[in-house]
Amino acid sequence: MENTNFIPDCLLADTPPSESLQPEKSTATPPLLFSRELMDELGIDRNHCGIFSVHGEAMKPTLDGRCELLVDFSDNKLADGGIYALQIGSRSLVRRVKLLLRQIILACDNPEYPDMTIEGEDLNRLKVIGRVRGVWRTFP
Repeated sequence: MENTNFIPDCLLADTPPSESLQPEKSTATPPLLFSRELMDELGIDRNHCGIFSVHGEAMKPTLDGRCELLVDFSDNKLADGGIYALQIGSRSLVRRVKLLLRQIILACDNPEYPDMTIEGEDLNRLKVIGRVRGVWRTFP
């Protein structure tokens, strides 16, 4: 097994604005094991990434229910159309990013959920945890 890497797992919930949640070690899922070839193909350094368990409906159908995300912490410069793990103050979320001239739209893939516009001073409160590089989920 010298050609594999364990990636630490964390928990990141799509929290409502009133709740606070920091990424933390999850007890629900053991660390996932990836081949070095896959990590090289994705261009991800195993020392700068983590697996996050997420749940929620806001990013459905892209992220449907509970799933595991491979998040690249070193890829924290926002790119238009990318999906990112983010924090705004104490709120943690995963959203698709739309970059505009003086604002950032944190878009939900599920049309039943409203997008969030970040502008002005709120831009300083936005923390990019990292870009979502992979999604793993189970099927019923």
